[in-house]
Amino acid sequence: MRLGETIRFFLKILMRELWLDSGLKFVDERIYVTAMKVVGKIGEERDAVVEATRDLLMFLEKELVGKDFFGGRSLGFVDIVATLVAFWLMRTEEIVGVKV
Repeated sequence: MRLGETIRFFLKILMRELWLDSGLKFVDERIYVTAMKVVGKIGEERDAVVEATRDLLMFLEKELVGKDFFGGRSLGFVDIVATLVAFWLMRTEEIVGVKV
């Protein structure tokens, strides 16, 4: 492997790891935390939390346009975590009675 190819290879790995880390943080720290704030809220407070959660989910959905998975062509950690968060969002919708 030539030096240029080696550098490109390591940059690709670095970029994937940075995206993976930021993708997981986004799902865990932004979407999940925001969505769970709906518990115990009523009226306009709850509506504001639901709207914020929808905005975050729409942003995440835009990242999937043209891709099968968040990482591209293969299932990765972000996909697994996002699936688990989606599952718990559905359960929370049933318990709280709010459609996100």
